[in-house]
Amino acid sequence: MINYIKLHFGYVFSSLFIIGYVITITLISLGIIISSNLSLSYEVLDINRDQYYLEYLSQSILIIEIIVLISHLFMTSLLFANANQKLIRYCTYLKNHQLKYYISRIITMIFVDLLTIFLVFLFLYSFTRYFTPFYLDLALLYQFVIAVFLLVLSIQAMLALLLSLINHIFVITLPIIAFWYAKTIMEFEQIEMFSKKIILELIPVFLFFNNKIIYFKNVEKYLYQAIFLLLLTLIINIIKDN
Repeated sequence: MINYIKLHFGYVFSSLFIIGYVITITLISLGIIISSNLSLSYEVLDINRDQYYLEYLSQSILIIEIIVLISHLFMTSLLFANANQKLIRYCTYLKNHQLKYYISRIITMIFVDLLTIFLVFLFLYSFTRYFTPFYLDLALLYQFVIAVFLLVLSIQAMLALLLSLINHIFVITLPIIAFWYAKTIMEFEQIEMFSKKIILELIPVFLFFNNKIIYFKNVEKYLYQAIFLLLLTLIINIIKDN
């Protein structure tokens, strides 16, 4: 299993991907810095702390959501692309090795997700604490970490399933469009449009209101849903290879 994880890491972390990864982290960091409005001076931010804090936090989380999601969807498309799929023929010869190969691919994807989210939220916390007058509660930060991870994992699971059925690079646009549509929904109560309900059932977008994170449905249901899609993708890949 460890060898397969190393294989997937080596496949994903090419020199080009590493450059893109550094650019991704840099863009998020710059977005957080710009969102802080430090150009107005520390004193001005301190006087109007509540107003600027909500604006800063909302914008920073949105930047993290968008950039991490889009960059990691491209990573997912690499892991589940035809080239990676064909690699299994040269790396495995037993059926239980095929299962390990596919499981290790999912583990690699999740590990990179967690690594990226840890790095960007570590920067968010450190920058907020040492360079702004704002106080970022660790419990709230933890909720945001869970929310972003769940969002990214859920949409990655959707893309992985789509790629197992329709292996085409343009498939990546479908979950991105679905995410953008979900982000246009500003409240979760009294939703009448069927399309909005379906999108919110599938994608765990969240609202930040009164210092709380609000979901359309229970968080555990989104997690089970993502696990189910990944297991379904696993089964389809194994069937296609036999």
